[in-house]
Amino acid sequence: MRLIEFFDRAAAQFSNRACLVQGQTSTSYAEVQRASQAMAGWIGQFTAKPAPRIAVLAPNCADAVVAVLAVLRLGGIWIPANDKNPADDLGAFLTTTRCDLLIAHSDLKTMADTAATIAGCPTVGLPDCMALPDTFSPADIPGPDMDAVCSLFSTGGTTGKPKAAMWTHRTWATLVANFHAGIHHEGHPVNLAAAPITHAAGVVAMCMFAIGATIAIIDRAEPLAVMEAIERYRVTTLFLPPTVIYTMLAHAEIDGRDFSSLQNLIYAAAPMSVEKLRQAMGVFGPVMVQTFGQAEAPMVCTILSREDHIEALTHANEARLASCGRPALLTQISIVDEDGRPVPCGQSGEIAVRGDLLMAGY
Repeated sequence: MRLIEFFDRAAAQFSNRACLVQGQTSTSYAEVQRASQAMAGWIGQFTAKPAPRIAVLAPNCADAVVAVLAVLRLGGIWIPANDKNPADDLGAFLTTTRCDLLIAHSDLKTMADTAATIAGCPTVGLPDCMALPDTFSPADIPGPDMDAVCSLFSTGGTTGKPKAAMWTHRTWATLVANFHAGIHHEGHPVNLAAAPITHAAGVVAMCMFAIGATIAIIDRAEPLAVMEAIERYRVTTLFLPPTVIYTMLAHAEIDGRDFSSLQNLIYAAAPMSVEKLRQAMGVFGPVMVQTFGQAEAPMVCTILSREDHIEALTHANEARLASCGRPALLTQISIVDEDGRPVPCGQSGEIAVRGDLLMAGY
């Protein structure tokens, strides 16, 4: 299935369920589906190019999520634009991706204008997606091609300037399957998007749409705001980088908070110290989940499941707690030497990944 079809499948099953919640505003799956159709029609007036490359620049907000869904619905290629980067860096990345259109939140207009000028692409303001008339014609969209590129994610830039990793629908479908094979949910799932949706929090949200989750959105991963949101929305699942978890554990109000709704607290992007991991499991419960990935093989190459955490803690297996888990269901992992040969068990080497999770290229 194409990435947008995971969302539409959930919309058919859970049409009246809350899809996006931010502050006092809640919109259902049916309403978000209609808004993404309307937004797709609105985008179409700015580009008639097949598979247009469209960047969305916005803080965490419901309209930004709808805009991403609209780009995918249009058959476009989503370029996550990081509003935390300098405008010059964003302009360079938009140049790398050969961006056709930049959709920008009004709060980021100055940044958008600078970046768009550098990249030589037009920019338009992000509208109130829920208020747009629905003029979308799905008959104009090509049929599903699992090997078509649908998103361009920035690499870390550790060996030079950031590249654009090409993720296909097959990459995303494998990611969704790996995610749900290793991370389990009971009842009505509620995901908190606290970290930037241009990064792992957005990836997790897309995976959670596949099972009809409610996505609660806050504008920043500030420790007190995260704790309050977990209680308010009865959050079951969220992603946080270890640094945010550390600051939450050190917060003066941590002991008085109710985290009983949590089922999966996913940490990634960096390892957690075993000491902090033990502390987190004492505070949040047996809900810790680690995933390991990279832009070239997104997010779920390996999983250290909540069950793995519990078993390792029970048996004082610090080596297991310090690991990044087991290979995900649809991904092959090997540890190899400089010549690409597998090394014996217990020896260090380079992590090699094989499977449909891999990007199509740069």
